[in-house]
Amino acid sequence: MFEPRFPHLTSNTSDLIAFGALITSLIALGWNIVRDLFLERVKLEVDLRLGAQSRVVGTSKAVFFSGSDIPKEVSKVELLFSVTNVGRRNVVVEKINGDYNHPEPSRVAFFFTARELPKLLEPYATHSEISDSQELVQELLSGEVKSVYAIDTKGKKWYVPSSQIEKAKKDYKTWQAKRR
Repeated sequence: MFEPRFPHLTSNTSDLIAFGALITSLIALGWNIVRDLFLERVKLEVDLRLGAQSRVVGTSKAVFFSGSDIPKEVSKVELLFSVTNVGRRNVVVEKINGDYNHPEPSRVAFFFTARELPKLLEPYATHSEISDSQELVQELLSGEVKSVYAIDTKGKKWYVPSSQIEKAKKDYKTWQAKRR
């Protein structure tokens, strides 16, 4: 007849091993669910800086000065929008928009004209766009702009923190004082 391969193991020991395997697999399954639902989500950070762009002599590259680093010789300031994928999945950034504090029927929101959007951002990749629209700069500085955000292809809005809009206003005042 059939003889057990490991006669020293009783049915209680086999049950304990099976129960341990069940618990281990349930923990692994739970971790995979938590990771997929909460940790591996799409997440973008949108930044806004006010400053000036200066070309590097002899190259096609440029440097963006912001804050107190803006040279006083600069005649106009620009807005730098940066979108960074801080999640673990690829995301396509479709556009950069903003809303006004007191919208009128003819202008509810502004639409930033980007040169390279839509753009696929892999995890931890950054995309930057510069706006030299002085009208947009003045609207931002005067407090007419309520919010600025990037929109992904699923329609989710990723907002610039209001503290960065306030910092841009402060940087502008610092630059104006430096020019006097």
